[in-house]
Amino acid sequence: MTKNYTSETTQTTSTITYVWLKNNKTVPQTPNSRIHENVLVVTPKNDTAFGIYECNATNGVSSTRCRIELRRGWTKTGKFEE
Repeated sequence: MTKNYTSETTQTTSTITYVWLKNNKTVPQTPNSRIHENVLVVTPKNDTAFGIYECNATNGVSSTRCRIELRRGWTKTGKFEE
């Protein structure tokens, strides 16, 4: 199951830079994790995809961040994985 995570701000007068992190490292562009503008798309293929993702947004004057956790859930067979 593919998950899309979006980080948005309301600031429009200056350039906003978005950085997605996982385990305090920049999320790499791979077939399983892609970033387009400020949207992180994660398609979990193994256990390394699960965890806490953080988006940092800055405009040079201020910054904000948000965190979201991607957890294992229901499988195609209907069984819950922990």
